[in-house]
Amino acid sequence: SVAHLNNEIEKVCLWTGDRDTINSEDIDMFSGWKRDRQRWEFLQALGRQDYNKAMALGKTIITSNDTMISLIYPLTTLFQEMLFSKMNNGTFVNPKSYIPLSSSIKNNISTFARRYNKQEIEKSIRELKDIETRQKTSNSDDESDLINFIYNTIG
Repeated sequence: SVAHLNNEIEKVCLWTGDRDTINSEDIDMFSGWKRDRQRWEFLQALGRQDYNKAMALGKTIITSNDTMISLIYPLTTLFQEMLFSKMNNGTFVNPKSYIPLSSSIKNNISTFARRYNKQEIEKSIRELKDIETRQKTSNSDDESDLINFIYNTIG
């Protein structure tokens, strides 16, 4: 949209400061082609059981800006909501309380839940509990924990 374009132009202008010109390096810095991957993309890939995409996005997220501890909460929430959907015979009742997931994830909970059986979801939640315990009590590697989780969940 024009408003979005205006916002991006203002961002580049603020970044350049007092300079009179903007060069290609300034624009490359804010280019969408090199943007950081978002958690919601990773959660969608897990929900769809897209192993290759989940693995690639997970590695990118964990090596660039997130830790495994920061991913535990949204991952647990995703699998809990899928479990609740399974327990409600596949229907996702719009909750009255706050769910810390993006709208695109919440809108697909039932679809994601159909791709998993109840035992797989419960196993994933237990594995997240084990990862959290390991992360908090020992020196655990974020990337290997995430890769093992993805592999054990959809690999």
